[in-house]
Amino acid sequence: MNSAVRGVRRLELLTPDPVRSVEFHANLHQWVVLAQADDRFSCWVGERRTAHIRRPEPGETPGWHVVFGGGRRRGPRALTDVGGGLHAILDTGRVTHGPWAPEPREGEPCWTELVTADPPGSDTYWTTHAGWEFRPNPEPGTAVYQIEGRAIAGRRTAAAADHTAGWICHLASPNLTESLQRAVELGGRVAARPVHTAVGHTAAVICPDGFPHAMVENPGVWAGALAGQPAGPHPH
Repeated sequence: MNSAVRGVRRLELLTPDPVRSVEFHANLHQWVVLAQADDRFSCWVGERRTAHIRRPEPGETPGWHVVFGGGRRRGPRALTDVGGGLHAILDTGRVTHGPWAPEPREGEPCWTELVTADPPGSDTYWTTHAGWEFRPNPEPGTAVYQIEGRAIAGRRTAAAADHTAGWICHLASPNLTESLQRAVELGGRVAARPVHTAVGHTAAVICPDGFPHAMVENPGVWAGALAGQPAGPHPH
């Protein structure tokens, strides 16, 4: 399906204090930052943009937002799973992070996972609107959204202890122990200690502004251990 969402273009962090967020994340993930007007920052690893950090506009929800790539309509548009109150952005530009993109380097997106309290509703919405196929995982409460057998995103059922629902961004780390230590030194907090997940050795941190994201140690390819195969050329 040519109009299906095949990966991520970039991440967006909407925060009341973009300068503080940029200082934290640039030092944690070794990003190169290009400052723009009105406290807007474009963050890069090499030639690929990883994130855009700015203040939220009226009506926008603060926090991390995933900008997926794909679809037929030109320009960005919102994808909103109304039942779960979960949303992302779909843009028709080139996908720079995903199973057909080059392997993720330090600080680049390497996976994204949807945490939802309504798995059946979310599965229906995202497979319909993103063009994904649904694949259940052996682990209860989890699933994979895929195209042509390649994992694009994960989905898990929100637990009672979950404080956050929505799309969780995963960034590549060369060493989780060092990354977690650096995050704390920079004013962040550890939200989840390293554990082995379907994608690999994973941990989560919360930035000084209170927004969580995950890190995966040396994932190698998009989706890490879950991929089961190396990234290849983009299909035509």
